[in-house]
Amino acid sequence: MINSGQLLYDRYEIVREIGKGGMSTVYQARDIVEGRLLAIKDIVRNGQKDHAAIEATLVTEGRLLKSLSNRHLPRIYDIIEQEDRFQLVMDYIEGESLDKVIVNRGPQPMDTVLNWGMQICEVLDYLHNQPTPIIYRDMKPANLILQPDGQLMMIDFGTARTQKL
Repeated sequence: MINSGQLLYDRYEIVREIGKGGMSTVYQARDIVEGRLLAIKDIVRNGQKDHAAIEATLVTEGRLLKSLSNRHLPRIYDIIEQEDRFQLVMDYIEGESLDKVIVNRGPQPMDTVLNWGMQICEVLDYLHNQPTPIIYRDMKPANLILQPDGQLMMIDFGTARTQKL
């Protein structure tokens, strides 16, 4: 278990747990070298078969995102593999998922929704036009974070795959 205030790798100070799902836990952390907020997705290895599958998904997610640079995608700063755990260190995305936006604020104006649609098309176009196209495969409101500036960030690339040519 990782606790608030804990320092990982002499660099990442854990601020708080921000999410839990499947077999991974996501923590907000502060990079004490760079001074920026990050998210650390953590999976503890326990030798079970299902953990191996989730770890493979995280490896895929980390490697795919690490090679990309787009304003609608989080950056991956570090992929850490240890004997007892696997971690992805990435941008902390401030904001609210679109599913929560809709529940909390109700239907949105058409201009706002069209803007969101254009941003989604922009990032999908970027992914599909990579030298080896990337197919996202998990498009849903919960995987789109609306940031305070109105920009969307696409998260959770665990099921993304490269297109087989």
